[in-house]
Amino acid sequence: MPPLSQPLSEPTRPTPRIVPHVLILATVLIMAAGLRFAHLDRPSLWYDEVIPMRLAREPTPAALIRLLFQIEATRAPLHPLVLQAWLRAFGPNDLAGRTLAALCGLLTVIVVERIGRRLYDPKTGLWAAWLCAVSPLLVAYSQEVKMYSWLVLWTCLSWDLLFSLRESARWPRALAFVLSQAALFYSHPLGGFMIVAQGVAYLAAWPTFALRPIRWLVLQGGLVVLAAPWIIHYLDHPPEYVLSRLPIKYLFGLPIGFIGGDFRTLAVCLGLIVVGLIARVGGPRRIQLDRPASSGPLLIWFALP
Repeated sequence: MPPLSQPLSEPTRPTPRIVPHVLILATVLIMAAGLRFAHLDRPSLWYDEVIPMRLAREPTPAALIRLLFQIEATRAPLHPLVLQAWLRAFGPNDLAGRTLAALCGLLTVIVVERIGRRLYDPKTGLWAAWLCAVSPLLVAYSQEVKMYSWLVLWTCLSWDLLFSLRESARWPRALAFVLSQAALFYSHPLGGFMIVAQGVAYLAAWPTFALRPIRWLVLQGGLVVLAAPWIIHYLDHPPEYVLSRLPIKYLFGLPIGFIGGDFRTLAVCLGLIVVGLIARVGGPRRIQLDRPASSGPLLIWFALP
């Protein structure tokens, strides 16, 4: 297994059988679509969904931006603007608003499959797609008008483009990566944390990338230029509410809200992650991170933001 200090050279894998892979993926996508598009018209919109629908029903983008500063706490403009165009195309009704979120959720399954296939192998890609398809949290947010499903899609697209820079760093691909980061930034203020995590992931494994550090700095400089017009709007107002100082156990308990159960459930899930990320090398007592050039950045994505 090559260390991170050397360019990535994955072992030769057998060519996958294309037809079974496509059939399995199609089955997963049909299941994912059924879970996300079923009963989109009920229940009725709740308060957090009413806000983006109210914004998207403004007559012009300029009117949307003016109202954005009054009723949207995040001040993030990209999703409301896209939703506005979507409603103009498909009708200003609640079902159309939720359909955009469901479509984003379905596309996320496709991108996650590609990430698993790109970093590991086709089998891993299918397992990743299936887990994404049946995730209760991802299904729930794919049925809300809010920006969360949109944000998850752009997060996965941006990481996929980052990983693609290990294969080639031609300018069209590098530019697409920077634009995906800009989409993250304009979709939610927390997108900035994901951009930082991507920077750490690149620094941790930069010899495995076709993109050299100088070009990385140039690209990130371009991102700063793209983000500069809006960053003041994320910082020019106080938060809606301020939490008191939280105990450290809150940090460990937070993931439970994403998986259900209790700390025992969390321990089992973390154990499965560890088993999937380690490999025995040279004997039962020698254990290391399996495919560190792939698993290292994934761990940073998982833990840092």
